[in-house]
This record gives sequence, structure tokens and C-alpha cells, in this order.
Amino acid sequence: MSFKIKCLTLLFSLLLTTLLASAIAADSGLAVSGVVETEYSSMKTGGVKSSDIVAATAALSFVGAVGRDGEMTVDLLFEDDDTPLDVESAFITAPHGAFTLKAGRFFVPFGTFETNMVSDPITLDMAETNEAAIEVDYAAGPISLSFFIFNGDSAEASAEDKADQYGASVNFEHGEDGKLKIVAGAAYLNNFADTDGMAGALATDNTVVKYQAGYNFHFQVAVGDFGLIGEYVGASKKFDATDYASGAAKPSATHLEAYATVGNLTFALGMDQTKEATDIGLAEDRTLFAIGYQHNDSVAIGLEYMQAENYDKTKDSAITIQLAAEI
Repeated sequence: MSFKIKCLTLLFSLLLTTLLASAIAADSGLAVSGVVETEYSSMKTGGVKSSDIVAATAALSFVGAVGRDGEMTVDLLFEDDDTPLDVESAFITAPHGAFTLKAGRFFVPFGTFETNMVSDPITLDMAETNEAAIEVDYAAGPISLSFFIFNGDSAEASAEDKADQYGASVNFEHGEDGKLKIVAGAAYLNNFADTDGMAGALATDNTVVKYQAGYNFHFQVAVGDFGLIGEYVGASKKFDATDYASGAAKPSATHLEAYATVGNLTFALGMDQTKEATDIGLAEDRTLFAIGYQHNDSVAIGLEYMQAENYDKTKDSAITIQLAAEI
């Protein structure tokens, strides 16, 4: 199928879905939101120059009331050269006092991946985890807790096919936007090989010799218009030498970022680093600088420069301009 036909098919599908959703929303109270991000990039990869224009993201989210307090959410996502139009999330939430039950397909709370960059933080590339799961949340004041369980894409070679992968997270939030605000937290996952980035790099057929746990630590501190973001994800121990092509490895990733907001402009400087992540296809080090301009509540423009050094010591760089619109 040609690129033009794929684009027309995507646009028609999104338009039809939006029209149907709008018609339903008028009677049912269904809330519809969405975002489209278009990017132009000029890149230098291994000494070879190239450029491209992509529909980086096209997403629609539908949220409808279920009963008195519950909600049903369905998220559609398309990413050029990456994700065909697909259902990214589909889940039900049912609150009861301080507790909330969540069931369906969604991103489990293993990492927050906050950034002001155009590019995703390298921690997201390694550790974002989308699964069909059951999650229980508890919130009391500035503290929130989550526990989740699922049957992942990978399993121990000798194990049965069952829902034996689980994790938990704890978060603390204090303060308010525009003043002093502190957000910090940690998360645990009993099988780090099942994150989206790690599972796709397994040398074997979605199996590991033994589960190795993963940890996530994150913080965000903002004082007025200035802020710092930090996040770490990594395996607790080395994986078996047969799990990944490069041998026994203990992969990890770190993202650090400082930013300042001046009127409608946001300036951000970020540094990414990975360790023992050759098989995942991530850079060893990245430096990023971005400027974002918020034109209004719905339209934003971003400019980013990225320079990376890979594990084979080759260097890449890219300049990206992004136009984003949301409803």
C-alpha cells in the first residue's frame, strides 16, 4: 500500500471515528480528546545525512461514564513508521472511597517519563510497559500507592503460561504549580524483561532463564518557572548470558532535565544515559536542547537539537521541528 493511500486511509478512519464519537457524545456525555503531532527532522546518522517529515502522533481518547462513578476509556494511536492505527488502551476504572480498581489494557505505573523535549526520554524507550492488567490504586493526601498484576509477553523458560508478573509503585506530591512543587516516587516490576523496550530485544522466543526485577526512581522539583526532572530505570541483577545477544547484561537508563519557562516559551536542557543496553538499540549517551512555544491552549511548536553517542562510538545528531495541535 502506497504512503498516500495509507495517509488517506488513516485520515478517513480518524475522521469517521471522530464524527461517530461526537454524535454519541451529544447524547451520552462521552468526552473526546485528541492530539496530532507533525515533525520535520534533519538527521546525521553514522555520517550519513537525511531528512524526513512524519505524522509522529495521531491519537484519540474516548472517556465515558459507567454507572455512578466509574469510567470506560478507549485510546486510539497511530505513529508514522512505528505504530499502525490501533487500540493502545482500553480499560475500566471503578473508584470506591480512597481505592480505585482499574482493569483492561493500559500502561502500568512503572515510570512517569516526564519531559519538555520533543523526543521521548530514553527511560521511556527502555521501560514503558503496556499490558492487559488489573491494578488497584490507593490515594491518601500527598501519597498514592498502586499494585498491578498481568500475564506478560515474556516468561521464564520453565514456567507455565500464567499471570505471574506484577509490580507496585508509590508516589508523593506536595505543593502547587507556580510555587514550590515536589513530586517523587519509586516503582518495582518483578520481570524487567517484559517492558516494551526490553521484551522486543530478547534473543530467545519471548523467554528468559530467570526473571530479574526492575526498579524505577523519579522526581520533579519546580520553583516558580524553573524546574528539574530526574528518572532512573534499571534491572536489579544481570540477565542470563543466553537471554540477550550481547550476553549477560544489567541494563539501565537515566534521564536528567532542567527547564525554565518565560512567558509562552519553555527552554529545556536534557541528558540521557544508558548502561549495558546494546541489544535494545538505544544510544549510550544523549544531549538534548529544546525550545517550546505554547501558541494557545490547543497549538504548540517545538524545536529540538539532539546529539548522541552510540555503543560503537559512532555519533548521531538531529534537529527536529514539531507542530502539535490538540482538542
